[in-house]
Amino acid sequence: MGPGEEATFRIEPPLPESLYVSWSATDGVRSESVPSPYRAPYIIPATMQRLTLTAKIYGHVFETKASLVIDLNAGSWPGAETCLGPSQAFPSFSSGPLAYVYVDELPEAIYHPQPNDPRSPHERSQSIPVLVKALVCRTGEVIDAIFIPLAGKDLNGRNKIQEAAVTAVLQWRFKPAMSAGQPVAVMVDVPLRFGP
Repeated sequence: MGPGEEATFRIEPPLPESLYVSWSATDGVRSESVPSPYRAPYIIPATMQRLTLTAKIYGHVFETKASLVIDLNAGSWPGAETCLGPSQAFPSFSSGPLAYVYVDELPEAIYHPQPNDPRSPHERSQSIPVLVKALVCRTGEVIDAIFIPLAGKDLNGRNKIQEAAVTAVLQWRFKPAMSAGQPVAVMVDVPLRFGP
């Protein structure tokens, strides 16, 4: 896997609703929780060639684990090297959320093209709210955007809507967030609406 690439892992057969799964990654020395679906780190050093992902499956009176090994390719996600502010760091084992940083000023969208609606004219009469989580760098550039499904929303043509929303948000530009007078990187929720 390369920097920022995503992989979805499933446990087969599907687990009953009474069981839960939490994921973690380790390089043999350190360990951290990782989100699912798994996304490789934004920056993969040459010294980190593989990770072991472990699924902890648990319930009221049951617990077991399953693991798999992922080979990683050293490199950087475009823009990652210059994204962070002072004292910030990406998670070591995934491209999960950044650590919390106090900001004096929130980022402000200064260029925000709306997504093209990929649906047919008939489908466009329905309004569909969506949410995209964007990584806004200290430069104000968005280097990554992730579609967040909203609870209870069944999207017809979801892949096309997801692609259009992410493509639009990757073009956005922000006045960056500020912390102690320095620009910093933050994750921002970007609500969008398809249709009227």
